[in-house]
Amino acid sequence: MGTTRGITDYNLQELPYKDCLSLFMKYAFGERQKKHPNLIKIGEKIVEKCRGNPLAVRTLGSLLYGTTDEHYWEYVRDNDIWKLKQTANDILPALRLSYDQLSPHLRQCFAYCSIFPED
Repeated sequence: MGTTRGITDYNLQELPYKDCLSLFMKYAFGERQKKHPNLIKIGEKIVEKCRGNPLAVRTLGSLLYGTTDEHYWEYVRDNDIWKLKQTANDILPALRLSYDQLSPHLRQCFAYCSIFPED
């Protein structure tokens, strides 16, 4: 991350696992964390796969919010998209997973917005 005026770049580091897990729990469960110990164990594995990226953690936590279906949580955890190789310009697997869950009309809207240049 940097500026256009020549100020030195600031390299953002990964968020520590403990902080990622806390962020995930906030977005995935809200106030009802203690009611679903099995989901918490699945969520811990999902957070590990996000590798310290807070945007990915928040996105997946929000995606899973409101559902207590263990099979769906396992689907997110075990999805083959995590195995894809990732290059510098690729979308994070976690964000791709949330895009795949969008309804068709929202995907179309998202695709339309993506044709505009950055900024």
